[in-house]
Formats: sequence, C-alpha cells, structure tokens
Amino acid sequence: MLVLDRVIQCTERDEFSYQEMIANLPLCSHTNPQKVLIIEGGDGGVLREVVKHPSVESVVQCEIHEDVIEVSNRFLPGMAVGYSSSKLTLHVGDGFESMKQDQDAFDVIITDSSDPMDPAESLFKESYYQLMKTALKEDGVLCCQGEFQWLHLDLIKEMRQFASHCSPWWPMPTAPSPPTPAAKLASCCAARTRAPTSRSRCSR
Repeated sequence: MLVLDRVIQCTERDEFSYQEMIANLPLCSHTNPQKVLIIEGGDGGVLREVVKHPSVESVVQCEIHEDVIEVSNRFLPGMAVGYSSSKLTLHVGDGFESMKQDQDAFDVIITDSSDPMDPAESLFKESYYQLMKTALKEDGVLCCQGEFQWLHLDLIKEMRQFASHCSPWWPMPTAPSPPTPAAKLASCCAARTRAPTSRSRCSR
C-alpha cells in the first residue's frame, strides 16, 4: 500500500484496474505511439504498462517526489518494474515547468497525479491543458487522472471544459479503485486535433 499525506494512493491488490485504464486507453487510441510523456506516477504503475507496448520507443517521466520513486522501488517492486526499462528517461522535478520546454514532442501524454492540492493543484488548471496541447504532436492523445465522479462533479465539469478547449474529443471513462473514497476514479481524455481512429490497435 502507498500512502501520501495520509491518503491511500494504491494497493498492490487492485492497482491494476486504474493503471491499465489510464495507460492503455490513450495508447490504444493512437495509431502508432512512439514517444510518451508521463507526469507524476511515481509509484511506477503507469510506466509499467506503457513500456509493455512494442511501438513505444521512448518514455519521459517527470516526478516531483523522489521519495515516492524510492519507496515504490523498495516496497512495491511489482509496480516499479518499469524503472529498469531502457526506454525510460526519468526527470525528478516539476512536470508543469518541464513541459514548457516541449512543443510537438509527444504522441501520448499521461498525467497520473495525486489529488488537486499543492504541488499537484497546477495539474488541474486550464493552463496545464494548454501546455499539454502544445507538447502533443498533431495527432497526439492525452489522458489525466480525473478524480471521483460522485464527490468532485464541479472539478470534473471544469476539466471537461478545459479538455473541450483543446480537443473535439473528450471522453471521461471510469475505473474501479477500491481503496479510494468513492471506490471509482475517472480519467479525462482528449485528442489534439480530432477523435482517434475507431480501429483500436488493442482489439485483437
């Protein structure tokens, strides 16, 4: 179990239900995802899923809390296994600031943030969505942690509005997350210029 600021983030028993959705949905919505950016996600679960995709050639991960990476490597090796991948470039620092240097750089951006409190609060603002749009390639896809649909409807409404300013396509899927307060987490997805192809690479 991983706990940050007295809030349960994940448990080894059920973390896959969230990690697989937030990683595989955008990756399978892109026809050929080669370059991927992960913001936060220090437990390593999203990274583990991303590096499984054979088309992915490089992954950049920005995690502001180095301690989370160290703890996950020590106590959650099944989640942190992706940190040994040769595809990974790891930056310890603020992903919001790091992304300001990127333009038309990534096929997929995944934001696996904690709740919208300092320092993650900036990842739930419209300025962050605009940054992601700039950092995505023309056919890029993004997916962000979207909080709890039964508890944070006002925030989710704002996130959908931000996504709609960046994209004509913004579904909001949910996945079971038993240790969280509402037992279900949403994700906010968007494509930079158009809805992704209907022919999923993962349908086989």
